Amino acid sequence: MNNPALESSTGGRCFHITIGTHPSKEVSLEQELRLVKAGLLYADRVKLYSLTASMMRMVLRLGDIAPKQQLEFLQKVIPYITSKKDAKELLAFLRRYKKSLRNKHPSRDELALRAQLQKLVAEQWSNVRKTAIEMEKKAGVDSMDRAVQSGLLELHTFEGTDNDEMVLEFMTDCIAGASQSPLLTHRVSEMSKRNDNMIREFVEGVSRAVSDGSTYPLFDDLTRELVKASIDEEQIAVSESAVHRGRHSGLAGHLLERLPLFDQASVDEILDIRRELDKPLTRFRGAMIKFSEEIKSAYWDEDFSSDAEKVFYRDVKPAILDIEEAVKSNNYLAALLRKFVDKPVVVPAGSVFSVLMSQLSSLPDEVALSLGIGISSAAIVFDAYKDWKQKKQAIEQNHLFFYYQAQKRLSK
Repeated sequence: MNNPALESSTGGRCFHITIGTHPSKEVSLEQELRLVKAGLLYADRVKLYSLTASMMRMVLRLGDIAPKQQLEFLQKVIPYITSKKDAKELLAFLRRYKKSLRNKHPSRDELALRAQLQKLVAEQWSNVRKTAIEMEKKAGVDSMDRAVQSGLLELHTFEGTDNDEMVLEFMTDCIAGASQSPLLTHRVSEMSKRNDNMIREFVEGVSRAVSDGSTYPLFDDLTRELVKASIDEEQIAVSESAVHRGRHSGLAGHLLERLPLFDQASVDEILDIRRELDKPLTRFRGAMIKFSEEIKSAYWDEDFSSDAEKVFYRDVKPAILDIEEAVKSNNYLAALLRKFVDKPVVVPAGSVFSVLMSQLSSLPDEVALSLGIGISSAAIVFDAYKDWKQKKQAIEQNHLFFYYQAQKRLSK
């Protein structure tokens, strides 16, 4: 039985792209979104391996954890964010509160203590949630979520990152690391172990994207360098087919990122363009296969970007200009006028249209003429329409019509 997730919108085998992005030095998903938008525009399904995106999801989960876990988190981070004296007092206060919660028949003093601490925790958690929302907005998480919600993008979940306990540990490590506290040494071993596991999982994921024949790789520069090093060290087995797939998706990604205003386009705009241009995309993929076969370097080689740029200037840009000229020249009114030059039309004497024509002498000749021919020349009008439509179909069958139309829509 076929898997619906592997079926394209046209009913054929799904064109799948796997994206890999190296961890960013900033809390930003800019590089992820750039590649995701290219992937969504070109592929039927996309999977993203991104440590940054996974870590951002852990940050956002922190704002929604249960009150009991909020207390646990505060107990973990208090030693890193306060003085030794204040930490001692706050931790003692938290222990009293937790002990009070176990008492099913609290005294008035205990109820007052609970209310006092609940207010304190609520205030602190409000700040945590606010910070998380600000990080989400700045990083571009909402755009990434929109792509995931579309059903076309799958975000790889690294082992343990969907576990609340690991979320607490990860955020504690972040705060501990930022504090530069001497206490940080107690956490270094576990931090390194967790990070090593996630990095190993990332490397395994992008390596499979290279060797797996059911997907096409699309990486940022640093991930390409990582893949290149792994191949050189014979950690990844690369077939000739894998090299061809890399050139194909790498060239497509390179060209799509060159589209005007591509960086400013929203995920919703990209999805709309993808839906509108589904049919011409098939021919565009054919062109990408043809062009990529002329590239000598592998996708992960240093020269690939310059080779892809050469394809743009040698093959793509001239073809786009040809389409632009063809579109401009295939004007329906102009076609009508040419028909009437070849086959002049005699307007019946005394016709109301003759009177109308004489009253419109101040309008441009083309408009006046088009008004006069509308009734008495159905056959010529049909011929002109047929010629226009045939030329329009020829234009749309150009293998780069998808790229041309994507460029036009993004330019708007």
